[in-house]
Amino acid sequence: MDQIKLDGFLKHYRELPPEDLAALDQQRAELVPEAIAALDAVLQDQATRERVIKAGEETSKADSPRFGFTLSLLLVCLIGYGPLQFLLLIASFGAAEIDAPNLAFLPAWRDFKLAILLFLGALTLISLYTAQKLYRRRERRTVRSVVFALWLLGPLASFLTPAVTDLVVGRENAAAILGYYDWLKDTLRSLVPAALWTFYLLTSKHVRAVYPLSMPAQPETEVSAVSRG
Repeated sequence: MDQIKLDGFLKHYRELPPEDLAALDQQRAELVPEAIAALDAVLQDQATRERVIKAGEETSKADSPRFGFTLSLLLVCLIGYGPLQFLLLIASFGAAEIDAPNLAFLPAWRDFKLAILLFLGALTLISLYTAQKLYRRRERRTVRSVVFALWLLGPLASFLTPAVTDLVVGRENAAAILGYYDWLKDTLRSLVPAALWTFYLLTSKHVRAVYPLSMPAQPETEVSAVSRG
């Protein structure tokens, strides 16, 4: 290790403000060995390290765009998807049994209700996973995952309901049961929110800022330029 270089880096780094030291610490993979050794020596002082950590956190917060109202609304919708669909489903089952009291005594109807509730449970898990990914993973592929989930949870889930019913109770019973469920109307109705959210997520400048194509590069500083020299 070149002692002259090391001494030069030490002198230079000791004159730097915490913000520049924080940027250097994040860029240490790009630094030459003498620069890394000098940086570690400066950061060994506890008070200096605390100021550098605080400066780095403040810079990170300032550079990160706010989540915003619309994305927060989408997050609430994803979290509330399961409970809301469960309530609507129970209401739908109740209305069908009031219209046709004999349904409650049919084994095929009980099998249908159980299968649909399990199907809804799986969709709820997908919805909750998508919600946490939306909030935590700030990268562009998260947007694509959320768009896919919106279409899966909405139109595709409604469209697949007859297939699930047919698989569980058989074709004849499925035809009778689905007479009480307007799956085509439900599918068409779910197209609207899925399409609106997709348009927003794929065209919004705010979404592109919150979920960049890649992690933003650290700002180039005079110090890093000197360090690589």
